[in-house]
Amino acid sequence: MISQVLKEKIEQYLQATISAYDLEEWVVPRQPFFMRFPKSDDADLVSTIDLGLVEMSHGIRTEEEFKLMLQEVLNSIRGVVIAFSLANTNLIENSSHNRTNRLHWSPVLSRHSWLVNNDSIIFNADRNSG
Repeated sequence: MISQVLKEKIEQYLQATISAYDLEEWVVPRQPFFMRFPKSDDADLVSTIDLGLVEMSHGIRTEEEFKLMLQEVLNSIRGVVIAFSLANTNLIENSSHNRTNRLHWSPVLSRHSWLVNNDSIIFNADRNSG
């Protein structure tokens, strides 16, 4: 599963809303967070960004080639979305200075799921799950 914030930042770069420099400035301080699970989709994307930026800086790859490579990796990541009732979940809440996150855990699916609205949640399974 891809972190929504990472996906949005990559899409901003692919749509030329931000530059390669802006992408690098955003990714580098967050890299340890995204790399904490080396076999995750986030880690694959961050590694692709890192490799592509290095290759561009050494003239090995053009920016257009980097964007194509990044788009291919993004397209190769698949997910499964399952909607189900909140009735059989346990609510875990945490807060920061500007928002509250509500995380639901389902003993049925043994996965974490993010609250989408008051009636249902979306469960995302990544390609590495068994």
